[in-house]
Amino acid sequence: MSAFREREYDDMDLKEMIERAEQIRSRDRFGPVTVEEFAQAPVTEEAVTISTSHGDTSVYLLKSLEPAGDMKPLIINYHGGGFIKGRLDRDKLFCAKLVNELDCIALDVDYKLAPEYPFPAAYEESYAVLQWACEHAGELGIDTNRIALLGHSAGGNLAVGTTIQAMQRSTIVPACVAIEYPPLDLLTDPGDKPRTGRDMPLKEQGCTICFIASLKRWGTIVFHPFILMKHC
Repeated sequence: MSAFREREYDDMDLKEMIERAEQIRSRDRFGPVTVEEFAQAPVTEEAVTISTSHGDTSVYLLKSLEPAGDMKPLIINYHGGGFIKGRLDRDKLFCAKLVNELDCIALDVDYKLAPEYPFPAAYEESYAVLQWACEHAGELGIDTNRIALLGHSAGGNLAVGTTIQAMQRSTIVPACVAIEYPPLDLLTDPGDKPRTGRDMPLKEQGCTICFIASLKRWGTIVFHPFILMKHC
């Protein structure tokens, strides 16, 4: 067991984890989105509430301002943030740009966060959103043969987990999964992983630390495939 593991999360209780998470959530490394940036990618946005096994899940439906025509492709976006940070305006802007550039529809998922909602809440919500989209394809105007899952960092992990669930349950499987720097091994302590010189400094990995701490706090069986996806 590394000293990093012992110091950072082995002895954290739920209150300490939430306090740590709130500190991290208060940081904004990217700054606000300007009115001019949003104006360059005009869309309509509708807040949708989807009922899941973990309560209501907030999803944002983004569409082009152009009149609806044929059934369109769908992208489902899972934002990053180490499983503990929520959706940002930057996520909306990202989806808005794709809607305009790809002539598609977007669902931007604001999944529940650890440590308040530990694993597997976000995973089950993420799959439920895909299922809901397929069940409402007609009214949404989407082509279920052209669904892509997108994920950044923690969201990449959720996109892969959602795809695995779809394959296991023999439901509609996404045609494409596009992920950026996803954490696919959440079992190994960050301090025990090989360092390449291009990694995120350990002191900046507080998001994942809080997520891992929530696994331990709530007694999750950490050998679940969605925790160790590199072996799936």
